[in-house]
Amino acid sequence: MTPQALIERQLIQDLLVRYCHALDERDWPGFHALFTADATLDFRAFGGPCCGVAEMQAYLGGVLASMRGCQHTLSTSRVDLAGDEARVRSAAQVMMVSAGPQGQDHVLFAGLWYRDHLVRGPDGWRIRERVQEYAWTHNLPAPPGPRAGSPSQNPVMPAKAVSSPASPTPAQARMPASGGMSPSGP
Repeated sequence: MTPQALIERQLIQDLLVRYCHALDERDWPGFHALFTADATLDFRAFGGPCCGVAEMQAYLGGVLASMRGCQHTLSTSRVDLAGDEARVRSAAQVMMVSAGPQGQDHVLFAGLWYRDHLVRGPDGWRIRERVQEYAWTHNLPAPPGPRAGSPSQNPVMPAKAVSSPASPTPAQARMPASGGMSPSGP
């Protein structure tokens, strides 16, 4: 691996970590700065929408406002670099505290994978596409049906009116028929 490839991998890791901090700090300008103007975010695996950045901010802002606290973390990330593009698959864990039936703290956990398509532009690496994949939950109802990309009736993170468009999103139109992710990598 070249020294430049190591630098690019670190810059990508920094981008992914900034995403976690932007959510936990409700730093919405910082959140927007992580994405390309045409970015698509697909959070249907946990009952969220498939939409652009502004719509996702509105959705996540509502979810986070209902929580007493949260912490987003990333652990292992696999980065496949190809010039000014990268495919990344990262394990993520989200710990949340909501109000229980009698007002007590209710702690819940979600484990998921992020599959990202990143592009490098004049301002550095940005997320062009982010797809959540279900891995596991604790103290949180599991979404019904297929785990990756299926809408759920999750009472903590209900689906909003923003949903998957009838026609492909710009990111979906750029993806190969396999869904944009090869079986061996993001």
